[in-house]
Amino acid sequence: MKKMLALLVALCMVLSLCPALAEETQELKDARSYINLMYKNKPASTPKDYEVIGSVPGDSEVFTVEWTTDSDTIAVVREESGLVKIDVDENNPKEVSYKLTATILDAAGNSIQISFDRVVPAAINLDLMTEEEIVNLAYTLEDGDKLPAMTALTGKVVAIPSPYSEEYKNITVNIQVGDLADKPIQCYRLTGDIAAFLEEGMEIAVAGIIKNYKGTIEFDKGCVIIPTMYAQSARVALFAHGTLEEGAAMSRPSTMKGLVVAIPSAYSEEYKNITVNIAVPGLEDYFVQCYRLSGEGAETLKEGNVITVSGTIKNYKGTIEFDKGCTLDHIMTDDELIAVAFGDAEGLEGLGALLGGLLGGSNSGEEQSAESAVLGLLNGLGVDTTGMEEEITSAVGEVKSKLSDLGESAKGLFGTIKEKAGEKLNKLGEGLEAFLGELNENAEQTKSTSGSEIEEMKAELEKLLKEAMEKDPESEETKALTELVEAAKNLTEDDEEAMKAFFTKVLEILFASGK
Repeated sequence: MKKMLALLVALCMVLSLCPALAEETQELKDARSYINLMYKNKPASTPKDYEVIGSVPGDSEVFTVEWTTDSDTIAVVREESGLVKIDVDENNPKEVSYKLTATILDAAGNSIQISFDRVVPAAINLDLMTEEEIVNLAYTLEDGDKLPAMTALTGKVVAIPSPYSEEYKNITVNIQVGDLADKPIQCYRLTGDIAAFLEEGMEIAVAGIIKNYKGTIEFDKGCVIIPTMYAQSARVALFAHGTLEEGAAMSRPSTMKGLVVAIPSAYSEEYKNITVNIAVPGLEDYFVQCYRLSGEGAETLKEGNVITVSGTIKNYKGTIEFDKGCTLDHIMTDDELIAVAFGDAEGLEGLGALLGGLLGGSNSGEEQSAESAVLGLLNGLGVDTTGMEEEITSAVGEVKSKLSDLGESAKGLFGTIKEKAGEKLNKLGEGLEAFLGELNENAEQTKSTSGSEIEEMKAELEKLLKEAMEKDPESEETKALTELVEAAKNLTEDDEEAMKAFFTKVLEILFASGK
């Protein structure tokens, strides 16, 4: 009986409290309607942190609003301003659905609730995604939609829907990224130093906004060619510029390679650091400041250096920067830069094909464009071309006007750049040097393309190949001769295309040997 009485007393006490807790006054209902009006039409997708109100004014009092969610990946923080921040995980690898609930309280302890269905989409970190992942993501865009930030892709030119326009200085090409032959990316009105010389088969890197335009997945107008070795770094810089709001920082460390374009603060012997701005060539407006950068070689940095930096990137009062504590990982040497410029796997693949386009004049238009392309390519990679303009102008002009003088013209262009870039390019193997010298000699340095001379050159190439095969079938010289003999098979007196293909092969071998 005592237990029964105690239970009844406890039940009465609970029941006596319930009316006060459960009472929904008209003012509370009005406050709920106010919150519903504010947030019912807000986007359900919440990819970034956002703020909600922390109170609602009523006729007789100000009601407190307490917010909660049913997800442990989301934090609710009441700020000094009185607003409440809903802190979502912006790097969530998978989509998270959650319920956002507002509990409205009056001074008497009465309360009323309202909930909203929300979702945190899977993070789109374009700076971390592979190029294939970016392409696949782009192919999910609805008509008119675009990716959340500018980005960069490397691909092979597979089609040229619109040829280069001398008037507008742009071209439209389609590129294939990796093995995604069924998902081409159109580069609409593409610009850049080598835009005039693009041909199918060339490997290029492009930066810009990717969108779905009436079913075509494309880089929008304004896209630009950049050196391929900077493609990943471009994704980092463009993502930071496109997504970081003032005061925000990346949630993970980043690494970026860039050209030093400015030095806002000189090296400090006292603090052993320096502040520099780095940028991807062609994207100078999207520079990243390296604030108080330290590391081996920091004291030697100057404009024009190509460096690699690691650290946390943030938006400090509108400046996108590596925060204090960033480190200098590497300074590219002249050897490395020139190796990239002349065909290293990191650089612009198909440099020989590019120069073949210049020499054949397929898209070149004015002669000056060819010179600009060579200089622009070298400058973009960080090679100091000061004083080279006149020599390159002369060399390009000679090659264009004397297309038939195969060995001497090719060697002349290569020799000019090699000499001006310094002895670091002097890495041609003795066997290849001997071969080129013999080829020049046996071609008698002719300035005509008579049928007899072409046949003599073919015979001489075959003779040289035979000798090389007997000496060492696996040597680089033998491989180069094999390629040249194959390219020479189609040479005839008046076949300009075959002549251009052969000349391009000579250039490819020359520049490949410059590694």
